[in-house]
Amino acid sequence: MLDGFDELLQATGTNQSDYMYRLAEFQQRELSLGRAVAFIVTTRISVAHRAANPPDTLLLLLEPFDRARIGAWLETWERVNKTRLRARGLRPLPVGVALRFPDLAAQPLLLLLLALYDADENALQHASSLSQIDVYERMVTSFARRQVRKAAPNLTEQQCNVEVEKELRRLCVVAFAMTNRSAQWVTEAELDRDLVAIFGEGPGTSGDGITAAALLLGRFFFVHSAQALRGGKTLQTYEFLHATFGEYFVARYTWQLLADVVARTSVTTSPGWASDDGFFSRVLSFAALVVRAPTIRFLVEMGARLSADERAVWTGVLIGLYRRSGHVAWVAQAGDYRPVAQTMPARYAAYTANLVLLAVVVAGGIQFSELSEPARATPARRWHDLTLLWHSQLTDEGWGRIAEVFELEQCRDVNGERDVRLTLAERSARVPPLDVHWLFNHQERGFDFHEGLLPEVHRQRAFFQGGVNDNLLLYAAQPLMDSPLSPAIGTFCGSIAPHAPSAARALLRIWLLPILDLGIADLREACLEAVRIAVTDFAGWNEATSQAYTDLCLRALADRVMPMSVILEACRIVVDQTAARRPLLPLILRTCGDAIMSHRTTFNRDEICYELARFAVGLLEGAEPDESRKATDMFPHQLRAVLEAAVRVPDVPTEET
Repeated sequence: MLDGFDELLQATGTNQSDYMYRLAEFQQRELSLGRAVAFIVTTRISVAHRAANPPDTLLLLLEPFDRARIGAWLETWERVNKTRLRARGLRPLPVGVALRFPDLAAQPLLLLLLALYDADENALQHASSLSQIDVYERMVTSFARRQVRKAAPNLTEQQCNVEVEKELRRLCVVAFAMTNRSAQWVTEAELDRDLVAIFGEGPGTSGDGITAAALLLGRFFFVHSAQALRGGKTLQTYEFLHATFGEYFVARYTWQLLADVVARTSVTTSPGWASDDGFFSRVLSFAALVVRAPTIRFLVEMGARLSADERAVWTGVLIGLYRRSGHVAWVAQAGDYRPVAQTMPARYAAYTANLVLLAVVVAGGIQFSELSEPARATPARRWHDLTLLWHSQLTDEGWGRIAEVFELEQCRDVNGERDVRLTLAERSARVPPLDVHWLFNHQERGFDFHEGLLPEVHRQRAFFQGGVNDNLLLYAAQPLMDSPLSPAIGTFCGSIAPHAPSAARALLRIWLLPILDLGIADLREACLEAVRIAVTDFAGWNEATSQAYTDLCLRALADRVMPMSVILEACRIVVDQTAARRPLLPLILRTCGDAIMSHRTTFNRDEICYELARFAVGLLEGAEPDESRKATDMFPHQLRAVLEAAVRVPDVPTEET
């Protein structure tokens, strides 16, 4: 059993991607010598991806505790500690109380922390209701107080509280040391530099060779230390026993720093300068906090405790911070705290992402026009520019999480300009139907219009930018863009439907109907939407485009999934609206014949099928001889199906039949 893989990777920082393959080679050599050997390598999920596994490697995942295992663990805890607890007038931790905190109780080490915390005056049992931040705050404060009292038992209560807060602030710096490096752990040397940069001389640093990081973290057993020997030297990294501790400390410190800025703003005579808080922007300009979902949950819970008046004040401060963020002297902001080498645009992207997150958390939702500084561009354009900056400068994970975390609503500001309202998504952000009138800044609705660049311009710009998403969508749409139907991409039909569908979207939708699980009402709506577009005259459409669009619509109608009543209704719309403009008799005849043949197992019993056939026969009877001859020559099989159906009346034969 090899139990040091995490330490090997974290502490040494060396690449061990072939580690498992080397074990497999060793096994093969031993097997050839008649000495079969099995290896078990333990690792955490956060590290497991750092090594490639040979084929047929068996992977076992230890699942979190369920209710039965939590109960079994607590039974053992009670059996071992019952006497000691009773001597102090305390009770063991009941299962029901532990299960009030499922995220903690499901992890064995965190369940131990809950039990230890409750063993001090039954704190969990006496609290009728505790939020998650209450549990974390009381837990870490309790452990910090214990360590402070051990080191200095004669401190007054006030002095002890001050030292406890210092300890917790240092642990917050530890958490940010990992967050700002986008890592789950931090090396001893890195952490020591951060502590000294923020607090000056490290806490407890002495001349005996013990570092500030080692002195600090050696006191807290919920911080895990990984060690490895290399060249006779002990290398160490640190991480929290559970990532949620680090995420709580990040949220806690962020909230405290913001509260400091709010407090200074309330007493200064120069509010603008007070908003330019160097340390606040320095700490929050290296990584986007949205990457860690628990951090957001902690911040939301902290924000929920603000009164309405406090929300207004804090939101105003955040608006000031955001509007000044573009004028921050980032070179001066570097200071001594530089956890990673970061370009100024990347720091600006991270800082603004964090400011927007905090503004949404504090306000409960905010329009971008309220947050951003007024400029010549519309709020929607300014939002678009900001998101492009985030996309270009944040990590893939950071940018991806931003798009998931923020719920976006397209709206307008007080001046009627395009704007967006931001809230936090409950799970993953939904994408509502596109409002094309908002997209093209149309105040009025219900009209047809053509917008957009030519297809070759779209391709040119997408290719130049090199974006995966844009190029992927354009590549899929390229056959349509190169066809006579390319004008359909930029044609929007507000007179057909309130959402002003594009002609291309409507056509694609009816072609996909056979694989979409839609009800009859939705089938009819999709079909008639496309048909009404087909019979509408659009500026920029020539005869070839109109003919091709109508042809493709009618071909899609004959599919077996389409109800015959809808096919008949659609064909009548086409004939009523286009008979005077272009000869569509062959297309209609083909559609009716194909539909009847696709429903041939039921047409003898379907009166609608008979109506469709009589409709087609009526068209033939009213057509010019040349048109009729052309139609029957082009589609003889369809014509036969039409005539057969036209002379069959369902169930009740008559003399007319």
